[in-house]
Amino acid sequence: MGQRLSQMVNESTDKESREALKFLHTMVVSKMKSFEHELLNPSSNNHMVRIGTIVDRVEDIHVNASVDSEKLSKQINKTLDTLFSGDIGAALKMAVLTTVKTFIGRSEVGDSHFRDYHVFVQDNALVRLDVMLYKYNFSSENVLRNVNSVNAYLFYKSIINHDEVSRDLMVYEITRFVSGYLKAAVYESSKTEQEEIDEEVAKYLQRLHSLYRLFDNDSSSNTPQLLKW
Repeated sequence: MGQRLSQMVNESTDKESREALKFLHTMVVSKMKSFEHELLNPSSNNHMVRIGTIVDRVEDIHVNASVDSEKLSKQINKTLDTLFSGDIGAALKMAVLTTVKTFIGRSEVGDSHFRDYHVFVQDNALVRLDVMLYKYNFSSENVLRNVNSVNAYLFYKSIINHDEVSRDLMVYEITRFVSGYLKAAVYESSKTEQEEIDEEVAKYLQRLHSLYRLFDNDSSSNTPQLLKW
């Protein structure tokens, strides 16, 4: 994907280049911290699924001699492999890359950012994956030696408190995720039907329903209020 920006700062022997690289690193880190703060401190009017208990966090900043979306896609793939495995990992990679492919292919000069999240079921829990991407494309490599673009990404994996999620919102988020990875698969196989999405969503919801029933021994009086079926 390119060299890590922090490594390039440490290895730079030219004072002017080093100062420029340090400034660039500080700017990108500040951007990512700002995104992170907004994520962990959502506004009171944000009614989407809230971020839950953090179980994993991955961050990286790279510089590249060229704008290469394929390299960035491969790096995102590798990162997702460290967070997920098996069928859910494959499905998640398709869903994430489908939503970010337009962003990572942008080549216009200047900075841009992308934020998204996915809700799905993993290891019998509702999981939320937050994706934050930032990039800065220079007008030419002459602006900063051997650097054409800077790419940064931050992934947050958290467990959602299902007591805080209405079933309507649950259905919406699961459908959004399923649609994402099925559309990616369809892109390769040239086969898509709404029935496939509906069937897959039903499987997720049936699984969740069965799991929550285990907690209260099928007694509706103890079922989480927002998830009564």
